[in-house]
Amino acid sequence: MLVIDNLKAAVTKADWFDPEPNPKLQAFAEHCGTVIVPTRPYTPRHKGKVERGVDYVQENALKGRTFDSLADQNRYLAEWEAAVADTRIHGTTRQQVGRVFEQIERPGAAAAGHALPVLPGRPTHRQSRRPR
Repeated sequence: MLVIDNLKAAVTKADWFDPEPNPKLQAFAEHCGTVIVPTRPYTPRHKGKVERGVDYVQENALKGRTFDSLADQNRYLAEWEAAVADTRIHGTTRQQVGRVFEQIERPGAAAAGHALPVLPGRPTHRQSRRPR
């Protein structure tokens, strides 16, 4: 199961009780053997772990910093993740984040067959939008 925000590219109709996922995203999820579950509109608490991770990066890695390009920012964040985020002791588990991922989570996902499947190489229809 994949819990997603109600971004327009993923959810064509955000609704409290009956959301409508984008048909292409839904087909992709079915191909991958999973289900898309949009969060309820205006309820960030439903994705607290994800939202907290975003706050952690913004408050620690990005606060007060500017970058000349997206490539520079991505380079900085990759280095920060390896040196800071992955080496920190998690507040809930009291274990080192990167070590738990490498020793437990990654091998467990691979053993359970959770790798993404190979996608068929079929073309997609693309259409450009006209300016309003």
